[in-house]
Parts: sequence; structure tokens; C-alpha cells
Amino acid sequence: MLHQLWIRNKTFRIELPEDSQFCFALTPYIGQLPIGYARLTNNDGQVTLGDILIYDKAGFYWPCQPFRVRFNFRSQGYGSKLLKAVIQHCRSIGAISIEGKMVGDPEILRPWYQKHGFSIDEQTNLLLKL
Repeated sequence: MLHQLWIRNKTFRIELPEDSQFCFALTPYIGQLPIGYARLTNNDGQVTLGDILIYDKAGFYWPCQPFRVRFNFRSQGYGSKLLKAVIQHCRSIGAISIEGKMVGDPEILRPWYQKHGFSIDEQTNLLLKL
């Protein structure tokens, strides 16, 4: 069963499985369409951010229709909303830090993580003390 964790407006929500003590994933939705995920593990209050992603392509077919609709959800603030929800949830479960590894374009990701309070070392390791 899923429950709402955080709502920005009527069309955007993030869901979290109820039994999420050790491993959990937050899934953002626009309407009924999942647009990404954040996967984490919790080891005695030290949370590891395994992966965070907003889809650059998502689409679906309408039954009996000859066309497909495609969406790009990046660069619209959804990743920031998802990361804020990750931080909020980690604080709510009493986590002391969030760590991880920055993978991807450092010119884009470094300022993005830093804007959310993360420190990043030379090996692209992330750390946010809560």
C-alpha cells in the first residue's frame, strides 16, 4: 500500500511504501503517470541515496487510438521536489545523514546537489548532515 508523502499541487504527488524502514523508494507522479524515482537504504540513521532519476522520456498509448503521447519531465523542477521530499522523509525517520555518489554530468549535478545542502568531495561523493 502506498500513501501520499508530499504534495506540491493537485497534479504532482510523491508516494512512499508504508513499510520503508530499511530500503525504500519514493516515486513522483503526474496524475497517474510515474515520472521518476529515488531509491535509498537506511543503515542505523545513515541513509544512502542509491539513485535519483526524473525520466527524460515517458509515454503511453491510449487504447484504440493510433497515436502515442510522449513527455519529458526534466528541467521542470520535479527532481528538486523529489530530492526535497527525500530529505524531508529522512529527517522524519530520524536519519543523521544522507550520502551517495554523484553520477552524471558534474557541471549540472554539482550545483544542483549543493543548492540542496550537499557537500561533494573530489571523488564525487555526496554528504548531507541532517
